[in-house]
Amino acid sequence: MVDNKSQIEHSISQVRKRDGSVSDFNRDKILNAIYKAFSASNKPDKELAIKLSDGVLTKLTEHGFSANNPPSVESIQDLVESTLIDQGHSDIAKSYILYRHERRKVREENFVIIKTKLLKSQPNYLKGLLS
Repeated sequence: MVDNKSQIEHSISQVRKRDGSVSDFNRDKILNAIYKAFSASNKPDKELAIKLSDGVLTKLTEHGFSANNPPSVESIQDLVESTLIDQGHSDIAKSYILYRHERRKVREENFVIIKTKLLKSQPNYLKGLLS
């Protein structure tokens, strides 16, 4: 018999990435993110990270995500935050939120750099279209 966690995991087969593309859903990425958040706070606990990642999987289905309605990376990260807070780990959630904020800033800075390089490499008539 298949356990409930496995059923949930198999009901979500894909994830929408920030760029709009779709890739395979990987439960281990949630587990690793939670474990890294605990480790960064000098509280590494693999068993707790597993338990919390199971809670995130449950929340994903409770929020209506499925094979036909894949979650976005942002939705998953939001549910990781709320799970950490709901389970009494607001200190870890705060670190996780700050990490997400820093990563967002880096992505935005990289986007500006790429866009600037692209604009510099295009003929003048295309620059108006790209800006």
